Amino acid sequence: MHVTLFRECAILSGSQALLEITDWHLWCMVGLIAARVLILTLLRFLYDFITFPNGVFSGTIISSVIHDNDIKKTAEWQLLLSSIALPGVFIGALLCNPPRSPEHGKLSD
Repeated sequence: MHVTLFRECAILSGSQALLEITDWHLWCMVGLIAARVLILTLLRFLYDFITFPNGVFSGTIISSVIHDNDIKKTAEWQLLLSSIALPGVFIGALLCNPPRSPEHGKLSD
């Protein structure tokens, strides 16, 4: 009885301890990756929720403001309205994927 109790309560051997640590770290990494994917998915949904209607309905909104039904003026205003979002798109792209130095991908000599 003492032998079985000792085996149950004994410190794990080296390979078993490594397996337990690896298993714990693996689940922590999976949790972090899942959280990051969830956050990025929510951010992408919000971005699409805001920008898609802007592109689809901007012509209708602008034509309701411009009363002379001139398609050239509507197109100019629509181009101006869509170009306002460009700096935010580029800033968001740089924040999501920052540029790296040329030495980052090189192998050391």
